[in-house]
Amino acid sequence: MPPRPPTPRIPSRLPLLLALLLLPALACSMLAPSSTPVVVTVIVQPPTQTAEPDLPPTLAPTDLPPTAGPTCTVQQNVNLRSGPGTAYDPPIATLTEGTELIPTAYNPVGIPGGSWVLVQVKGKNEQGWVSGGTQFVSCSVELASLPSAEAPPPPKPQRPVVSAGTPDGNNLDLFRTSLDFDPDYFLRMYVFYSEDPNEKFKAKNDGRDIDSVQFTITSPDGGKTYYDRTEKNAGYCIFGGGEPDCTPWIVEDGQYKWEQGGDPVKSGKYGLTITVTASNGEVGNWLWNSNSRNPIKIEVP
Repeated sequence: MPPRPPTPRIPSRLPLLLALLLLPALACSMLAPSSTPVVVTVIVQPPTQTAEPDLPPTLAPTDLPPTAGPTCTVQQNVNLRSGPGTAYDPPIATLTEGTELIPTAYNPVGIPGGSWVLVQVKGKNEQGWVSGGTQFVSCSVELASLPSAEAPPPPKPQRPVVSAGTPDGNNLDLFRTSLDFDPDYFLRMYVFYSEDPNEKFKAKNDGRDIDSVQFTITSPDGGKTYYDRTEKNAGYCIFGGGEPDCTPWIVEDGQYKWEQGGDPVKSGKYGLTITVTASNGEVGNWLWNSNSRNPIKIEVP
């Protein structure tokens, strides 16, 4: 077999030389402007809006929550009444300590007295008047700033009950009498003068030979006088009137009184003196007092 011809050897520096020769040409081709322009379209996206957090709406003045109205709190058990005063009896109800009330009106002077406030019982369909004293109610409003309210007149109270035994006195035998104690008008006296010890009482002779009849109410010992009245005409009633009817008990501010603007009648014992004067000057006295050990007893319901 003939021998293989030797492989020609490429100098090792030849590739490097070729690269050096080609670089300038390549650079020129890259820097040379292209005959066809290149259009680059840039699309700009609008910025993404960040969602704002939900804020609470601003309340208009009319949207504001209403301010709580005035209130009162019962400080101790107190009566709820149909009108401003203890004269409005009996009470509607008794309110216990801690009861919440809504005040709506005010009366500075009730019947018979004191300040009173018209209230609605909170949470209940109950309305009435309670005493406005701070010992009874504590309120978040000045009561005098509340409007006033009219109330019907108080009901007429129950009549006092009077009991009386046999009176002591002097010169009783000179007069013929009949005493009428009545719940409506308290007392009426039928009387006439007589010198005949055998003459019997007759109502038709009432006032015969009588000048006057005086009624006096005192404390049992006579130390205080509550009432005094003198009647000159037949039909001798303690509060006046007479033929045919006596004037009833005096009722003022829902209370029984001895006279207009006078002291109220209270339960207890009283002294009573009836002084009868005849036309000829003879005087007879009928006595119910401590000295006679037989005072008048009055019970006011």
